[in-house]
Amino acid sequence: MTDTPPLVPASNVAGFRDCAGAELLAKRAMLDTIRAVYRLFGFEELETPAVEFMDSLLGPPSDEDTKSAKMIFETTRLRGRDAAGTGATARTALRFDLTVPLARYYSANRETLPNPYKRYQLGEVWRGEKPQAGRYCEFKQFDLDTVGCAGMEADAEVIAAMYTVMRALGVERFLIRVNNRKILNGLAGLAGFDPSLSAAVMTVMDKVDALGLDGVQAALSRRAEPPILSEEDKVGMGTADLQAYYLPPDEGWGAGISAEAAATIRSFMEISGSPEEILAQVLVLCDGDGIMAEGANELLEVVALLDAAGLPRESWVIDLSVARGLGYYTGPVFETILLDLPKFGSVYSGGRYDDLVTRFLPYGVPAVGASIGVDRLFAALKELDQLELTTSASDVLVTVMDRAHMADYMAMATELREAGINTELYMGSENRLGGQIGFAEHRRIPLVLICGGREFEAGNVQLKNLRNPDRRSNQVTVPRSGLIQAAREELATHYPEPEEDPA
Repeated sequence: MTDTPPLVPASNVAGFRDCAGAELLAKRAMLDTIRAVYRLFGFEELETPAVEFMDSLLGPPSDEDTKSAKMIFETTRLRGRDAAGTGATARTALRFDLTVPLARYYSANRETLPNPYKRYQLGEVWRGEKPQAGRYCEFKQFDLDTVGCAGMEADAEVIAAMYTVMRALGVERFLIRVNNRKILNGLAGLAGFDPSLSAAVMTVMDKVDALGLDGVQAALSRRAEPPILSEEDKVGMGTADLQAYYLPPDEGWGAGISAEAAATIRSFMEISGSPEEILAQVLVLCDGDGIMAEGANELLEVVALLDAAGLPRESWVIDLSVARGLGYYTGPVFETILLDLPKFGSVYSGGRYDDLVTRFLPYGVPAVGASIGVDRLFAALKELDQLELTTSASDVLVTVMDRAHMADYMAMATELREAGINTELYMGSENRLGGQIGFAEHRRIPLVLICGGREFEAGNVQLKNLRNPDRRSNQVTVPRSGLIQAAREELATHYPEPEEDPA
């Protein structure tokens, strides 16, 4: 007797999840809306492979000790074959964003692409972060980018597209916060700290929503997180030394600048007023000169263009605390928050990155873009009740009252489908009409086709519109020859939402 093999647990890998039914349909509808806006602005679609060379993703091998390198999923083929196909030393990995693949694609195809090149891309990305609520190792991003335009009109257009996307999704209470990394790059001179600490300072500033201004000021003067040690650096260090090197204080890592510099940065972050007033104060601080002035003047141009595009000022602000964590940003940066769900943080962000292609080319190319965290935005829209969740894409359910007429039911379903109406033929075990209608209600299929013995005799069909709350008038009888027209009319009819029970 052969032993039965053990069953394999039907569980997901930590950090990965399934998506099906109502959520998947609603997510696709959301993505279709975003795609339509991107096309409205003249962006064209691009797809790139999930797997890229490690050097493309990270740059030179010397960069592999960075934190981003630790989050990459390296790939390999079974049976010992190298994934790259060009030799055992060519390492590959899953992409961790869509921007680096864009830079690689543009660099390889720039001579045949339009200038500027405007593209959008939807795709999965993978990061080996610790799984937690709202954070997964595999998730979707939906990006739009313009490559080859140095003018601020490209930045303003991306912000305008972000605004249009949010409105198209039905979100009214949102805020696009805009800043410029050039302004932040001038903070070292303004506050008097070592420029090498600028990245750490920006990282702390970017946590203002979680920490508040008091928390940011305190964190700025705490010990900075040490760089990751290489194996070579660890030689000669004892266990106690290593623990002391890595062990953070109870309050968390900081930026390691002086208390005086932290106070200056806090005062800088407290600058408020209209966009023009904020930027005028920045220009005063830097005496209208240097990298900080350059950033302020760029934003003044963006402000004028956003006004010209008709974006209402209550939907966007100049916010000097916005830093964005990625190191490749070189100019304006922006992020979108939902005013009714601040806990979600930024759901749509981006900025200008003029140097990213220098990984592939001996010169820089201006570029700006933004990315939607699809899963985070979807979760937020779901909580805001901005999504129509339905478990079926079908418009019509053809019920089966008499299995002897199955060929007739199949013919009706085919006729509806040929007319472009999504139609499902009931194939379950429920024989009662009420049970089949319940099946349609559960799956939120709006229209039910009913045809029993009497209807077959008379050459008629019945259509029951489950969207019509009046059960006395939600069912019509029409000739079999008029099925398509009647179905279209019923599906096109809009009924008012039922009033809430005042009790």
